Amino acid sequence: MKKTNYLLSTLIVAFMATVLVQAQTPDPNFHIYLAFGQSNMEGQNWSGNKIVYSDVLPADYKRNVDPRFRVMAAVSGSYKLANGSEQRTKGNWYTAVPPLVRNSLGLCPADYFGRTLVAGIPNPNIKIGVIVVAVGGAAINGFEKTGASSYYAKQQSYMQNTARIYDNDPYKYLLDLAKQAQKDGVIKGIIMHQGESGAVNGNWGTKVKGIYDNLLSDLGLPANSIPILAGQAYNNNNNNIRSLPNAITGNLPGTTNKIAHVIPSDGCASGGDDLHFSYEGYKKLGERYGQKMLELLYSEPLTGFVLTTSADDADGGVITRNPNPASGRYDEGENVTLTAVAKTGWEFDGWSGDATGNEESVSIKMDKDKNVTAKFVLTGVGTENLVRNGNFANTQLWTLNTGSSYGNSEGTFDPINEQAVITVTKTGANQWEPQLVQTGIALKQGRKYRLTFDASAAAPREMEVLLQSPLGPDYTDYLNAGGSFALTTETESFIFEFEMTAGSDANAQLAFNVGHSTQSVNISNVQLVYIAEFTPVGTTEIPEIQAEADQLRVNLLPNSAVNVNFTAAAGGETGLKLYSLNGNLVASTKLQTFAGQNYSHTFNREKLPEGIYIVSMHSNGSVKQAKVVIPK
Repeated sequence: MKKTNYLLSTLIVAFMATVLVQAQTPDPNFHIYLAFGQSNMEGQNWSGNKIVYSDVLPADYKRNVDPRFRVMAAVSGSYKLANGSEQRTKGNWYTAVPPLVRNSLGLCPADYFGRTLVAGIPNPNIKIGVIVVAVGGAAINGFEKTGASSYYAKQQSYMQNTARIYDNDPYKYLLDLAKQAQKDGVIKGIIMHQGESGAVNGNWGTKVKGIYDNLLSDLGLPANSIPILAGQAYNNNNNNIRSLPNAITGNLPGTTNKIAHVIPSDGCASGGDDLHFSYEGYKKLGERYGQKMLELLYSEPLTGFVLTTSADDADGGVITRNPNPASGRYDEGENVTLTAVAKTGWEFDGWSGDATGNEESVSIKMDKDKNVTAKFVLTGVGTENLVRNGNFANTQLWTLNTGSSYGNSEGTFDPINEQAVITVTKTGANQWEPQLVQTGIALKQGRKYRLTFDASAAAPREMEVLLQSPLGPDYTDYLNAGGSFALTTETESFIFEFEMTAGSDANAQLAFNVGHSTQSVNISNVQLVYIAEFTPVGTTEIPEIQAEADQLRVNLLPNSAVNVNFTAAAGGETGLKLYSLNGNLVASTKLQTFAGQNYSHTFNREKLPEGIYIVSMHSNGSVKQAKVVIPK
């Protein structure tokens, strides 16, 4: 009897072990993708300068989601569907009806990324799963394996609130979910949308590579074994992500394709703030992520040629194309009409790359992959207010920073009669405790701006205004009005002008610092406009050094001048720039030229130290360089 029981027990244990192993064996046909980023990956849907959340996301975007497309809930909560709601629990899989990221958000690029995959994969047995972790406003530092907690501790309260959802460590949070997902399927790739914040950091690509390498290592995946796709910001205005393919090099196993790819956003509409996409913008961008992943992993390389378009200044205008196929690819010999459409206060100033001329519309014959850039130039003082909701119609886009990160200050902010009424009940030791802020203000290096607003106080007091980087620990000041200034009970108009000498920042912060006094403050009619251009001293722009002796001739004159002679290749404007070898712009000029004619210009070198310098000539989209040596 004992022997029989022993054999029976052994068989039961063996059977249960087999069942358990089978239950934990990942399904090779369940392909899982990790996604991370900041506000655009969250799905901060904008329409007419107003943010619209998931409760008003049109039902059409929530219907007809293929059940083969799944989402692992990263955050538990009640998610509103087209009809009714669904309670989702962290770590469980659900049909990927938006919102995918958190219950209070809307459409994001991961939505139509997954839908495009399930629609384009020939094998009907393959399922697609996504896991999304995103923090609005976060620089790439906020997604690194180490240091994220200290990074978020120095950020604004809205970002800290989101980071707390992910235990102040989005990397570990995503990693833990990914490890859980590996029990169900196979991780096939990573998509990201980050780069608007911290765009001036020269090591952005290196930091992303670190995140990529750490994720693969921590998940037990071979190095360089899955693709990573990074999407451009609205209208391709964060050029730093173009460093990604160079930072993460190599080929995917069994293919000849590079691992890292940039997904362009040209033609993906904004909802109105020129930072976040509209519903259709997110849809188109997500489809492009999906098309690239289909090309990399699920099919033979797509046929046809790719046409990439961009504006040299995303603020200046957009480029339309006809035809504009969803695949973004054109048959050999197909003609495409590109049209440059300038925004108010700008004008089109010519094509470069694989198109030339100054006509607003140009025809391109597709016989290879082509890249075309449109140049837009400012025509006068800007009329666009870079501050949104500057008349305080409501509280949107403005935050009153108080609490432990702001000296335990206390207060409220209310929009009343088109003005911000700031009631301060407790202040900290610093002027910025508390402060009223708006982030996401795009400032360009080499431009001069004017900030104007009206302000008063319940009783005489001091206030401070800053335009600065929202990223610590330095919080670089772009406008510092010279310290505090006086407010009285009478409404006064204030005007401050500043030159953007620092690098361009797509996410600058306007701050009204109202500490040191509990007297209430009223602010109204806030406007920030461009007023002029200037050449920043020490601007870093390292050109490629190419000697062009036939068209560009440079020599030193006895009177300590650098003499430049050239033959104009085309009519119009020719720019000459003088750089030091480390890339600092030390002098520049512009000449009106005629094709085929010879011209001469001299740069005074009396104040230039010895060394090697580069003369760069810009004409009709082409660039020529030559070197000159300045002796002692």
